[in-house]
Amino acid sequence: MKIRPNDPLVVNFTFQSISDYPVDLYFLTDLSYTMSDDLETVSNMTNDIVLTMRNVTKKLQMGFGAFVDKPVFPFVVPTPQYLQNPCLNVGTKELHCDPPFLYKHILSLTDNFEEFREKTKVTRIAQVLTDKDISVIFAVDNKLHSLYTKLAAFLPSAAVGVLSASSTNIVDLLRDNYAKIANKAELMTTYESDYLEVSSSLSLSLLNSTALSACMYFDVFSSLY
Repeated sequence: MKIRPNDPLVVNFTFQSISDYPVDLYFLTDLSYTMSDDLETVSNMTNDIVLTMRNVTKKLQMGFGAFVDKPVFPFVVPTPQYLQNPCLNVGTKELHCDPPFLYKHILSLTDNFEEFREKTKVTRIAQVLTDKDISVIFAVDNKLHSLYTKLAAFLPSAAVGVLSASSTNIVDLLRDNYAKIANKAELMTTYESDYLEVSSSLSLSLLNSTALSACMYFDVFSSLY
């Protein structure tokens, strides 16, 4: 292949997403009493989540962690008895909730999905920011969508989805955002020369669920004077 300085070169090619791309799902949910119904929904839908995700990957693990509101006013009543049991005098039932804490790891990533279902039955979590190597999906109420969209813009790989009133669309949120992550492509040029500088850009178009068509554009500049 020969190219003159300052003449562009366009290369077309097709590539496919990796099959059975490993997925580690770590659920972070609010452990406070008011979020108990959402956690119960996730627990009851464990089988649906597993069946849906296994349609796109056989390498699936699920983990679980918990968070409760900060132990300060107005998040909790800052008295010793309420700090020990934030659910004190809630409704007509004698309820006991865990004391507030920053974060608690409950279940490591595992392919034992029955254990995951059992763990989520008895505990609840709050959202937490994760490090930049993890893709975060914020599943929030519609009224909080714009707020979390702004937050997601500051994270290297984050998505925001609106939960339905019953939280039953969590499966759709996971499947759709997995597809976005799995079909993401980046182009980097590693060509090094004392005489040439190569810059490139990449445009993609989806052919089907796994294949993408790409057009790569090169500019070659001579650095000789």
